[in-house]
Amino acid sequence: ARPWDETLSLLDEGYRILGDDILSLAHTAITNLNYGKFREPTFHTISLERSRHVFRWLEDRNIAMSAQTFDIMLAVAARHGNEYDMNEVLESMSSHNFEQTIFTLNTRLNNACKQGDINRPLEILQEMISSNISPDDASFNVLARMCSQSNGNEMQKKIIATIEESTSENKGLLKEALFARLGNHEFAEKLLSTRGGISSGDVTPYMVVSVMMACRDTSAVVALLEKAIGANKADAAVLSA
Repeated sequence: ARPWDETLSLLDEGYRILGDDILSLAHTAITNLNYGKFREPTFHTISLERSRHVFRWLEDRNIAMSAQTFDIMLAVAARHGNEYDMNEVLESMSSHNFEQTIFTLNTRLNNACKQGDINRPLEILQEMISSNISPDDASFNVLARMCSQSNGNEMQKKIIATIEESTSENKGLLKEALFARLGNHEFAEKLLSTRGGISSGDVTPYMVVSVMMACRDTSAVVALLEKAIGANKADAAVLSA
């Protein structure tokens, strides 16, 4: 209990000196609670309750919070709580007029994947794209893990269909990024053929990199690089692969 008491004292003292600028220190306190070491079986309960305590501490002092505050709290709820705890954070985030961020959506996506729910991650991906938030490396890593845990080809098709059904102007790049994470040579080559081949003007350096990553064998990478050079597409993005 002593380190926890010291944390509260530090927050109080920091608030006396910093005023509302104490927020970053509060974020650090919550993050430390998320990954702290407590004795089982109370580990999850202690982390969740003490994080809520810091959140209420901020509210009681009318300290202006940020979207990051709720993202950190959501991470705690996902790791130490359940769906109800996560929804509670999301509702509070909305009531404070904050939009969900890529971190918010990735936390939800990862949690849905861990629950083994096949449809929920696709719904979150659709929500992400509809909100004009492009999935990042963390998003695609979760989706790739889903493919490895279930019927890979079927899941890939569902993910691709979700991207295709969106109105995003970046759907081509999203598919390329997905293929790269999956390391799927067949799908990557199919992507190139639908764009007219690697010598086509439609093929971007990013796409070449994606396919090179997907092939994962030296001869294929060399062949693709030679084609890229021939198509004048061997810029820094390609060579960096």
